Amino acid sequence: MAQSDYEEAEELLRDRGVNVNCTYPSGGQTALHMAAMNDDVEGVELLMRYGADKAQLDESGWDAARAARECGAKKVLQLLE
Repeated sequence: MAQSDYEEAEELLRDRGVNVNCTYPSGGQTALHMAAMNDDVEGVELLMRYGADKAQLDESGWDAARAARECGAKKVLQLLE
């Protein structure tokens, strides 16, 4: 993500009370799952700072660490395991 995207995401979480653990309608992934699959260390750190639940499962029964592992996202695995 571009720096401005991180800033906008933080504003949504901090100032507008967006639920950091809300899920996508299909698949049930959270923003943490998506950041993990994309090996987005900064995104994962931001979401965890705002209370993202790294144990939350998607519809396939995967937590964010499993999603990262399956996608070969090695950098974020250290944060999630």
